[in-house]
Amino acid sequence: MINPFERFYDTETGVYEKSGGGYGERGEMTLLGNIVCDIQPLGADTEERIYGLSSERSYALYSDKNALLKTGRYVLFGGAWYIIVSVTERRLGASAVIRSVEDEN
Repeated sequence: MINPFERFYDTETGVYEKSGGGYGERGEMTLLGNIVCDIQPLGADTEERIYGLSSERSYALYSDKNALLKTGRYVLFGGAWYIIVSVTERRLGASAVIRSVEDEN
């Protein structure tokens, strides 16, 4: 089946997993693979960021179904780190909510 939303998948991003690092330690990010997706800002979050009410950013990530998308993994997008907080698989693909995290590098 052809996914009609594929034409919107214009962003390539890496999916990472954090290994090691206990309390107070950074750990290392391991690249698991790259995905092509569409990333869109989520709701009022954009207004909060524009007006300085919050520095935390959340986005919706849309892609084909992909085994790399798992809750707790990380995405590097626009030079910033995001954690995957939820993943929902649908008939035509998958969607994930990603939230900014402090420097994970």
